[in-house]
Amino acid sequence: MKKKVVFLAVLLLTLTLAVGFAVRYVWALHQVRQSNQAVTNFNLADIGSTSSFSILPLFEAWSKNDDFPGGHGLSYLLTTDTAIILLDLGNNENRSDPSPLKKNMQTLGISFATIDSVVVSHNHPDHVGGSYWWLRGAFAADNQQQELSGMTVYLPETMKHPQTDTVIATTPTLIAPGVVSLGAQPYIEPFPQRVLQPLGWEQALAINVKDKGVILVMGCGHPTLETVVQRAETIVDEPVIGVVGGLHYLNADADDLAPHIEFLQRRNPVLVALSPHDSSGSVLQTFAAAFPDAYRYIVTGQEIVMP
Repeated sequence: MKKKVVFLAVLLLTLTLAVGFAVRYVWALHQVRQSNQAVTNFNLADIGSTSSFSILPLFEAWSKNDDFPGGHGLSYLLTTDTAIILLDLGNNENRSDPSPLKKNMQTLGISFATIDSVVVSHNHPDHVGGSYWWLRGAFAADNQQQELSGMTVYLPETMKHPQTDTVIATTPTLIAPGVVSLGAQPYIEPFPQRVLQPLGWEQALAINVKDKGVILVMGCGHPTLETVVQRAETIVDEPVIGVVGGLHYLNADADDLAPHIEFLQRRNPVLVALSPHDSSGSVLQTFAAAFPDAYRYIVTGQEIVMP
């Protein structure tokens, strides 16, 4: 009798958890669909432009040489006419001091004092400084949460940090002349994150290069390339001419990649660069073959300048 009661209790708990997950998953799908529909009527007027634009990878899966520690994660330094912006904080899984990101900055002679803004694309360990901070709903560029006063930190959702000047970019947000966050876009989390929380939020940056068009810079592109590009074209009202950063294609084969490549080819991009932290070498080679004149490989310590 006792075993039967225990069995029924376990069965009831399992069913309750399964139903709870199903409800949350369906609600997450609804959020994604609603967000994609809502933005079609939004336009951010006159975001300005920049004549120059460059991207310096500070943390990536591939590195220029052994002087630059890398790994599974991403951090880019974006430079325009008027602003220096840090996108994401890499991954310091061992909580080393200094962190790989900070060490690479020191090697390149870059100080936090020169950075105007920090943008966190989404709340995953490899973008917020490692699992230690992610598990605490926080973010950090080093093994400690160093002071970030004097700059604004733009987040897609609430995260913990003693820095007080933070902006939750729930809607498209101007960061600097010619640079706009597309706002937090919902997406279905990949496994295993979706077990704990099916719904994630990610923001991408759109850089309006004067007389040329928009370059998109993404952390992982979880909302999908097509959704981010279409959102940018609606908000900025300029053609997308470049895509840089993570697109989370993992080990996709040529057939799986074909529709995404065709979608991008219709825009005749002048700059395409996929992050090796979330797409395999074969994926990068497929994109490089599809965009021979526009493609650039992303390597820590090697600057990419707008052509």
